[in-house]
Parts: sequence; structure tokens; C-alpha cells
Amino acid sequence: MPGRDIRILHIITKLAVGGAQMNTLISARDIGAMGYRSEILTGPERPEEGDLFHLADEWGLKVITAPHLKRSISPLSDLMALLEIRNVILEGAYDIVHTHGSKARFLGRIAAASIPRVKTVQTAHGWPFYESMNPVKKWLYISLEKIGFNLAHINICVSPRDRDKAVRYGIGHYDDYRIIRSGVEFDDFRRTRNSADEARARLGLDRVDGVVGSVMRFCTEKAPDIFVSTAEKVLERRPGTKFVMIGDGPLFSQTRKTIELRGIEGSFILTGSRDDVEDLIPAFDVFLITSRTEGLPRVLLESLAAGIPVVSTDAGGIHELLRDGRNGILCGEGDEESLARGVLELLDDPELRSSLLARVDSDLEPFSAERMVLDLHQLYTRLAHPEMNVVFLCDDEPFNIPRTVARIIRKQPFNRYTLISLKGHGSLRTPVRNIRRYMALYGFRGFFGQLFRFLAMKLSGALCLPTRDSHSLKQTALREYSHHLVLDDVNSPRSRSILSSLDPDVFVSISCPRILGKETLAIPRLGAWNVHSALLPRNRGMLPTFWSLYHGDTPGVTMHRMVPRLDAGGILLQRSIDVTVDDVSLHTLLDMTKMTASEIVSEGLDMIRKGGIQLLPNPSEESTSNGFPDRTDVMRFLDLGGTITGTPARRKPVAISFDVEEWFQTYAARKWYPSETWEGMTQRVRPVIDIILDILDQHRSKATFFFLGWIAEHYPDLMVTVSERGHEIGYHGFKHTELHGVRREDFGYNLDRFLSIVDRVSIPGPVGFRAPSFSMRRDTLWAVDEIVSRGFTYDSSIYPMFKMRYGIPDAPRRPFFLNSPEGGILELPLAALQISGVKIPVAGGAYMRFYPGCVHRIMLGSVSRSGITPVLYFHPWEIDSQNISSSMNTLQRFRQHHNSGTNTVSKLRSILRKYRGITLRELADSTDREGISDYSL
Repeated sequence: MPGRDIRILHIITKLAVGGAQMNTLISARDIGAMGYRSEILTGPERPEEGDLFHLADEWGLKVITAPHLKRSISPLSDLMALLEIRNVILEGAYDIVHTHGSKARFLGRIAAASIPRVKTVQTAHGWPFYESMNPVKKWLYISLEKIGFNLAHINICVSPRDRDKAVRYGIGHYDDYRIIRSGVEFDDFRRTRNSADEARARLGLDRVDGVVGSVMRFCTEKAPDIFVSTAEKVLERRPGTKFVMIGDGPLFSQTRKTIELRGIEGSFILTGSRDDVEDLIPAFDVFLITSRTEGLPRVLLESLAAGIPVVSTDAGGIHELLRDGRNGILCGEGDEESLARGVLELLDDPELRSSLLARVDSDLEPFSAERMVLDLHQLYTRLAHPEMNVVFLCDDEPFNIPRTVARIIRKQPFNRYTLISLKGHGSLRTPVRNIRRYMALYGFRGFFGQLFRFLAMKLSGALCLPTRDSHSLKQTALREYSHHLVLDDVNSPRSRSILSSLDPDVFVSISCPRILGKETLAIPRLGAWNVHSALLPRNRGMLPTFWSLYHGDTPGVTMHRMVPRLDAGGILLQRSIDVTVDDVSLHTLLDMTKMTASEIVSEGLDMIRKGGIQLLPNPSEESTSNGFPDRTDVMRFLDLGGTITGTPARRKPVAISFDVEEWFQTYAARKWYPSETWEGMTQRVRPVIDIILDILDQHRSKATFFFLGWIAEHYPDLMVTVSERGHEIGYHGFKHTELHGVRREDFGYNLDRFLSIVDRVSIPGPVGFRAPSFSMRRDTLWAVDEIVSRGFTYDSSIYPMFKMRYGIPDAPRRPFFLNSPEGGILELPLAALQISGVKIPVAGGAYMRFYPGCVHRIMLGSVSRSGITPVLYFHPWEIDSQNISSSMNTLQRFRQHHNSGTNTVSKLRSILRKYRGITLRELADSTDREGISDYSL
């Protein structure tokens, strides 16, 4: 044990008979016996339910009274109480102030916070608010708890349920709390087991048909009204049952009147406050708890220790010990019917009562007073004697870093911390560079919105306003009772001298805007460590969260040893964040990485303190490095479906397809360019496919490429390239001849030629077919049977639109089963919009090129919102910016090439920016074959 005497002051509003007060007395007594001087500050009230002043005297505890510290709210008295508490802390030279109870927690934390050397601990023995409370009163209590929360070094809850409740109402974060359970000295209660006769004699009970009792403070939180209502329901079934209520409080008289008004006073005994509770509890057959809000009630522990089964509301931490059906019965808050059923079940079944107590001693073990005291003693020791001297080196930005550092300190409160602000990209001293960078990132309008946030938070941080989160390292240092310094050049001789004077064990860098030199790195005894918001070795450098999403890498956080090179030291810890650009915006990921950083640093500091660490390699040859993204990078990021701020909209799917044919192989071009001339024509498909693949990659989209057999025969490697880039290969006929212009046997022969080419280049076999010029008709359904016999699973040759050369107006717009003479196949029809009974083409081709972009976006959005995944198609020659069809007449050139090139690429990009491009095979696989309709041409 450390040699220096540690002085601890417990503050509690009043020393009434109650669980929180008893825990406080036990803690002060036993920790005092372990060498830490412990005293108690309380108010003067001696409530009707009794007090524990006599017990404090019996145990030799020093109790100091603050005359104005009272439970009721009175601004003037509360201010006087605050000054009294502060004077007591100063005069007593206490090292640690431990507050209990709502009023004492609030005033005690404020008083202690005004004295820098004092460490503050607060325990919430249950929260003062509950679900059915008056909303205004509830809001007031929650607001006060939020204000006081930041004033404590350590926040303790007596159960995980209480911690979860606090987090749910925005009082701190999950990791800000420590769980130290209420402790009970069980021996006095265990010795009274099997003494029911003696206990009933004390209460004047004889030959009764079951006894149900409780020990409570008669107040709204403990719900004596629900106890009485539950008893009334039990008496309807078992009129001989007796009910015993031990305790006192502000609702005692009202409860007695309620019992009399209901005419059941003959079934009740109200004892008032008693000092012999442990001798009375054995009189009960069932212990009934009806509380609206709780921490972890001592009476629950005491009744089980005395061997009495419990029926209780599921309030606070009660469920931690009382597990429904194992050692008691749990019911919902205020559920009188369930409470009554539980009581009757136990009264009617003595064997059930015995079975619920079979494991009671092992269940109670974690809740002993000895365990509670040991946990508190360890906490006090670590708090009073810092384990490491940690120096944070951070960029002075107001958004994430101050609250991240605050979370680390709260998770690791047992170190001494110095927070050093370094001038970086969050500084106001480099405005031109920052304006240029952030205008590129946010755009013109977004930049000014972020600028306003930045300036507002900077002002808040500079003035240390009472915001929920800190917005400057100075503000964090004040709230967390740490030191704060500002340095310009961390590597200068003056800065190194200042850093050395701090005698640091560890440097922790979070967005440090400078690479530390060798002399600076040599200062901390246990090394300098950087927190990088990416999984190294990839994405070294600036704004790594952006580049992780941009490159499709798994985001995460790395803590690594610092060396005089950028993000290059050995790795101590890494943690991935399982999100993609579709799931989160850049800002959301920044928040997530900083939250993860607090967890990693907390864990890493423990590892460094314990020693024996082994670092993972961070190889430079596997690294990627990035600067701050420019506007081109940001536009590409947006093309990927990324968002900078807000919540990314989940991109709906759209099935993208390309009919891979040359510009001279179209139906319209055949008149000028017959097939025997094709070998000598200028061929453009290869370079255009490269452009298409790059566009799809930039938008993280996939597509189906329906190849002509002629193209596959001439460019088999092109199919390999498409397949290796993750896209699907389909069949589009051999020479773009409509099905009604080819014999069945010739179709089958050419299909086998195509399949042999696919097999020869070792790519996945095709399962999708699209007839040239959408020429699937009733007299060409033999083609369906031909492809099905060769393993094809879907067709996409029907365009449900008004009758033109290939439209089939009455075909369904959703996927359907296309019947054929020998069976049929799944049909994925091209996208069309139905307006007043007329189906309008949306899918692609000349229609898409001729539509104004805004009109097509509206039409496509309407199809998508109807629950249909649109099937779209493009041709390479529509993407090509070169128009070399000079032999065609003017009208045909206009029809085939109007708005080709840049205009079509723009429309394709616009679609992929809003929708997620998928292959037709993916659409086919996701189609419910059982739920689709049949259709015959």
C-alpha cells in the first residue's frame, strides 16, 4: 500500500435508513480500516423512516453536517449548501470526494470541481427519474444529471441496467461508467434462516395463511400504492394472507389511509421504521418489491440471504441478481396483475419456493460487502496514485479530437495527463490553404456550412462554454482536470525542453500535424505512439478515412510506434470498422474512427504500462500514401456513391447491360455495311469497352455484356478482360441477325461456336441471352428451347412497350416465366413506364439518347419506386465519341448517333451515381421463381 495517507470524503444528502446510506457507511468503515481515512458529509435531516447516525457513532465514523444540505429543492439553501460543502473539502484537505444520491452528487461534484487537486467519484444508486414520471420533472432531473456528469473523474453505477439507462438518456457514454455492485453483509441474515416462528411472534402473527412482506421507504419511487393494489388482488384469491410493510417515509400516512379506504386493514401490518429488520424478514413466505426505479436494492439481497423467495418489478439492476424462474419471479413495472400472479404462485407451491432458493448463496457471492469494498479500495488507490504520465500531441481542431481525448481520459482515469495543442490544419493561422482544401472537399455551399460550424465550435472551445462535448483541448483539460499547453513547433529546442520537463512516460499523437524528430521521440520513457485512422500500412498520410472509402479498403484505426517517417512505425493495435462507402458518410466514419481510437488508446496504454509488448510489422513496400483530396478526387468519390456529410442513401439496384456490337453491325447500318465488308471496317469496340469498364469501376458497379459471336471470335481476350473485371458475359447472337431471319439449326450451330470460344478462354459460361433487335416473337420461341438445352437460365429479349419494330405492349413489366414449346425460361424484360395504360420505353437505345436527361431520370425513378429493378441497355457505339458512319444517310446518322458520346456517358454516370449497377444474373438469382407469373407470346 502506498505510504501517503489518502483522505476520502463521502457526501450523501441525508443519513436515512436506506441501501445507499448503508453502503456508504460500510465503505467508509472498511476502507478506513484499510488505511485510507474516510469521513462522511451529510445534511441535518433525520427523516421519519429513521436514520443511521447512531450506527455511524457505533462504528466510530466521523460525520460532518452541512446545515443547508437538504433533499428538497431550494435555490438559496442549495447555494449555501454548495459553499458549506466546498469549505469542508478545503478544510479537510481531502484527496477524493465520493458523492452519493441525486442532490449530493450534483452539489458535491460542483464543489469538488472547483478545487483542482481533488479527484471526484460519483455513484448512482439508481437514477431519480423513471418512465412514468411527470415529463417536465423527468427532463429537469436528466438535464441536471447531464450537467453534473462531466464534473466527475469516475462515474459508478451499481448495475449494468442503470448504466444502460443513463446512456439511453444521453448521460455519458457506455464506457464512461464502472460497475461496482451494492454490497451487503450477509451473515446477520443467513443466521435467521428457519426462524419463521420467532419472527412471526415478533409481529404478532399466528396461524396465518401465508405472509407477504416488504421493507421500503414509503415514497413514490418505491411504489407502496402498487404494493397495496397487488395485495388487494391476492386477497381476492387467498383472503387469509397477511401483508407486512416495514419502513416509514413521506407516503406512510397516505398508504395507511388507502388501506383503510379499501377495507383491507385487517390483512395489513405497518410496522414503521424498525432496527431489527433482519429478525423480521424470516416471517415472510414471499418478499414483494414493487419499485418504479431502483439501483440494486439491498432488501433484495437481504431477503434472499434470509432464505425468502422474491417477486419483484424488473427495475434498475434487480434482474442482475433475480433471474426469472431461477431464484425469483420478475414482472414489469407497475404490472399489478403479474405481481399478484407471482405472489399466488409462490404461496400455493412450497416446493417452488424451496427450489428458487437452491443456489442462493452462489448467486449472492458477487454482491458481498467485502467485494464492494475491495473494488472501491482499488479504485481509490489507482485514482490517488497516477500510473503513467501521458502527454497528448494533437491538432487543435474542434470537431472530434477534444471529445476523443476526453473519452480516453474517462476510460483511463488513473494516469496523469497533459494535453498539448499543435497548430495544424485545424488552425486559423493557415486560412488560404485550408479554404482551398475544404472548399474542394465540401463544395462551395457545403464549405460555408462547415465554416460556420468550425467557427462556432472554435468559439465554444475558446470560451469553454458548458456544451455536452468539448470543442477544444483547453476545454477538455479543464473538464478532465488535466494540464493544457500550446506549442508551435514540437521539434524546436524550446518545445523539447518543455516536453522533457513534463517527465512523460508516453506520447500519444492524434492527428499530430508534424513528424516528430529523433530527439523529440527520445523524450518519453515508454515511447511515442500515433493513432492513425486507417489500417496500416495502407492509406498513410492525410485524411485516411476518405482514402479508405475511396479505395474500397476496410476502414479502421491503428496505434503504432512513432518513428521519424510518416506513419511508418511498428503496429501495436489495429481495429477494423466493418462499413463501406454505401453504409456511411465521410463525417460518420470520422466519428466512428475517433470512437474506435478511444478504445484502442485505452487498451494500448494498458499494454504499454504492463510491458512485454510485441509490435506487428508495418512494411513500407505494402504501403500507400495520400495527400489531402483535391476536387477531382472528391468528384470520383461521389461517383462511387460516397457522401461527405449526412446519411448516405442506400442506392437501389439497376441491372446494367451492354450489347457488345460494332457501330456497323446495327440493324439500321446493315443497308450500308453488309457483313462481307466488316473485316475491312474501322473497329472501335475494344477501346470503347475499356472506357466502359473504367466508368463501371469508378462507380463500383457491375454489368452484363451480351457479346456477338462475331466480336467474341475476333476479340476473345476482350471477353477475358470483361470477365476478370467482375462482369457477366452473355450471348447476343452471332452476326446480329434477327431470330426470324435465321434457321433453328444455324442458330444452334452458331451458339455452339460461341460457347466453344468461351470454353477455350476459360471464363464462366454464359447463362443469359438477348436476341438481336429484341426479336423474340411467337414464331421464334424455338430459340428459348435451344438456349435452355445448353444451360442458359434467363432471357432478356422482350421490351414491354408500345408496338414498334420490336415492342410487345401486353408483356409484363416485372420478371416473368416465358413459356416456350418445350418448356420456358425466366424473362427479364427491359424497363418501361406505364402511363394511362401505355407502356413507354425507358431502358435505353435511341429513346434514352433522345430524352432530356431530367425526363429520363424522372421516368427511371418512377420505375424503381414501383418495386421493379429496371433493366437498362447500352451499346459501345453510343458511348463512343467518334462518329465515323459517313456512308449512312443524314437521317440514319442522326438516328443512330444523336447524343452519343459525351451525352450518353453523362447519362450513364448519372444513373450509376444514384443507383447500384448489378448484372442481370444477379437480378435473375434474386428473383423469386415461385412468385412470378407465366406469359405466352
